Amino acid sequence: MLPPLSLSTCWNSRRHTDGYKMLEEIAGLGFKRVELSHGIQISLVEGIQAAIKDHVIEVHSLHNFCPLPPVARGAAPNLYRPTAPDAKERELWFRHTLQTLDFAVEMGAKCVVLHLGDVQFPWRDPVESLEHYIKDIPYTRLEHDKNYITLLSKTIERLREKSAAALPVLYNSLERLIPHVQERGLLLGFENREDLRELPLDESFPQLLDDFMPTGAVGYWHDSGHAQLKANLGLIDIKEHLSLNGPRMIGCHLHDVVDGRDHRPPGTGMVDFALLTPYLDPEKVVVIMELSPHTEAQDILTSRTHLESIFKSQTTDNAPITG
Repeated sequence: MLPPLSLSTCWNSRRHTDGYKMLEEIAGLGFKRVELSHGIQISLVEGIQAAIKDHVIEVHSLHNFCPLPPVARGAAPNLYRPTAPDAKERELWFRHTLQTLDFAVEMGAKCVVLHLGDVQFPWRDPVESLEHYIKDIPYTRLEHDKNYITLLSKTIERLREKSAAALPVLYNSLERLIPHVQERGLLLGFENREDLRELPLDESFPQLLDDFMPTGAVGYWHDSGHAQLKANLGLIDIKEHLSLNGPRMIGCHLHDVVDGRDHRPPGTGMVDFALLTPYLDPEKVVVIMELSPHTEAQDILTSRTHLESIFKSQTTDNAPITG
């Protein structure tokens, strides 16, 4: 048995001014559970509250910040950062994250997906240089490109140097937040990110989880599209990454990658979703389809069937389910 598939409101929140109708649309596709994404304007909240009260659908998870801070005009998960050098920005991150936690409790959710800040380069950003170099090079050629390999190595080294200074700030922010997570009986999902500057660096994920798992308030949140984009750059091996972090997974975002773009319907691109199956414990893991607003409703239904077929065939083949 595997966890039921849910759908993120990142697919349709921009098209709605009524939160009730937004959730009705998702329920109309046959989904019984939903993730409230980081694109939920405050104007949608009243309708969402009414829909949950009427049992239109259940909320499994929220993505910070939810609802959006009033200053945000659209989805803005990195509007405030727990790693910001400015204490005022970290305070805003803390305050609005607390609001997300409270809304999660109200909605009956189990998990809150969290971005963990970044490192920044005021000048000579090595990631910009790397992105400029590869913009016209197919990813299949990168592993044989000696100039790219050298540039990637230098970029990683500079990211390590920056992250060494930023991680203590992140730890302080999390240590302040986690008691509030514990009080509310929630879990924070530490999400792997696609931008090379965002923290933790992929190699640092196991240590971060080691340090905070004893709180009972955190877990790993796997994003399939982000992992594939990193794999295409030669930054991670997805199977190895999952072997290190997957046993502590509490949720995942499922979407495909087509021509270097993620949030595409599963089954249309290059992501091997079967790699996830050993870690999808139905008692512990929330599984969310996180799709572009441009995705057609029929493509959502087709991709849901595709995922269910993959997961069913893998469990039929006796793939182990671990926690």
